[in-house]
Amino acid sequence: MCISGRVEYLIRKLRYNKIANTSASLSRTERRYPMRKKVIFRLVGGGIQVEEINHILFVESNGHVQQVHTVDGSMLETRQSLLAMLQTFETLAPGQFVSPGKGYIVNQSAIHIIKSEYIEVKGHKIPLAKRKYRQFQEDYFKFIFSKDA
Repeated sequence: MCISGRVEYLIRKLRYNKIANTSASLSRTERRYPMRKKVIFRLVGGGIQVEEINHILFVESNGHVQQVHTVDGSMLETRQSLLAMLQTFETLAPGQFVSPGKGYIVNQSAIHIIKSEYIEVKGHKIPLAKRKYRQFQEDYFKFIFSKDA
């Protein structure tokens, strides 16, 4: 190997190491300071509201209006479809939000109780389709245990 070949090899090696070190540093920083993901809701009656995704407990459909329930007990209303909301949540926080039955989206981090007929989230009983119970329970355990890992 000629000198220029060795120099190129060393430069490539240095660049790779620098990229690897930078990547590792970014990963450590991201773990220490997780990015807060936010959702913008266009409210019924006008205006917008920004909510942190982890502050959303569940969404309940009431006709063409979706009621978004939050950790602080407030509720906001929007006309965005449930499917569009679920897709937005899935993009920002994969696997965190699920639909236990028609008309609801639930934040799995907020679930307190899972029974065959309902899910309880901060005192609210959300209906669970009986045919979904077993799969819902399995998916919930996967989510919870993968989150802690």
